[in-house]
Amino acid sequence: MTKRARVGLFGLCVISTLCLNNNTTIKINKPITACLPPKSEMVDKFEFDGDKEFQKVQYKLCLEEKEKQRILQQKTCEQQVELKRQKELKTIKIELSFYTNNCIDCGKNDAISKSGKKLDESYVYCAAPPDIPFGTIISIKGFGDLIVVDRGRAIHYKYDQDGNKIMKLDVFVLGASEEFLNSKGIVKTTGVIK
Repeated sequence: MTKRARVGLFGLCVISTLCLNNNTTIKINKPITACLPPKSEMVDKFEFDGDKEFQKVQYKLCLEEKEKQRILQQKTCEQQVELKRQKELKTIKIELSFYTNNCIDCGKNDAISKSGKKLDESYVYCAAPPDIPFGTIISIKGFGDLIVVDRGRAIHYKYDQDGNKIMKLDVFVLGASEEFLNSKGIVKTTGVIK
């Protein structure tokens, strides 16, 4: 005995056959559309020729399939958003210099940054141009992630001979001597603003 079920979903359907435990076959329409509506609108029409048990099974299978497709679509959308974000994370040229908590470098020696943060670790914090908000993380090749917590008069952008923008950053080194800072010099590298 063959029971037929028909589920109309947005006019795009494909017929498939499903065998139940009692060797009864039912036919199910499955959507082939990639764009799914919200969960509450997944099934808009349901007709069934047969008893209530088959109707319940068919309806449950249909809802399970729609939920799987909705979850898959959501994951795909999240992956696309992440790929777009990664593309937006543009690599920039950076020139690093180094400073410490002394009067020569910043006119004071309390190790309190412009953002109010107490600078207590080396190679973790940096001073960046004013358009980069405090708390921004800049991932720098060869140095890892630095957190923007400070500003400085010499911290700005400049341009190379080809017109490429170069961001100048000042990396904080706790308790360093002037000789040490001078030995570090200027480091040319690249980075990504996260």
